[in-house]
Amino acid sequence: MPDEEMKFFRLQDDVYYLNRWYLGDVKDIDNWSLVAGTPQPDAPSDSEVEVYVAGEAMDFTSSEAYGVPIVSARMRNALGNPPGVRFLNARIEGQDESDRYFVLLIESTVECVDESHSEFEQFTVDDPVRPDKAGQFKAFFKLVLDKAKASASGRPIFRLARFDLAIIVNADVKRAIEEARVVGAEIEEV
Repeated sequence: MPDEEMKFFRLQDDVYYLNRWYLGDVKDIDNWSLVAGTPQPDAPSDSEVEVYVAGEAMDFTSSEAYGVPIVSARMRNALGNPPGVRFLNARIEGQDESDRYFVLLIESTVECVDESHSEFEQFTVDDPVRPDKAGQFKAFFKLVLDKAKASASGRPIFRLARFDLAIIVNADVKRAIEEARVVGAEIEEV
């Protein structure tokens, strides 16, 4: 397998992009279920997304409170139809109805953190705020993946097991995003 195929990247919202918008909650739906990739069966198929701070529209944005990824039609087209990913229609408050947006619903999680080379903090059983998350990752100061495990999953886009805030993409997805000149996506090798 060529070296490029074994590269993985963390996809994040570029919070330093000037004059950008910030999106709030996806209305009428449990936003945590969207992050977990498991929206409730009665979830609306077309949701409205609040605008937290008005500004320049982005092709990739994570909502403020929950980190739900919202993508434009340009980004959706760049991603194609990868396995383990769905797109739910989304309307952005105040945007023209012709501007198409989607909730990026990532249903796959992969256990592939290389803990011996990563630097992180985990929730503990005696955590004063979230003891229910004991054993899960709280934060990464340096994230390194076990590339063999990530590749073995066969998923070009996935979330990390025990840290579902992280969205991981392979080199093909990174290349597609860059070629589409997507605004708002920050991609860092892990």
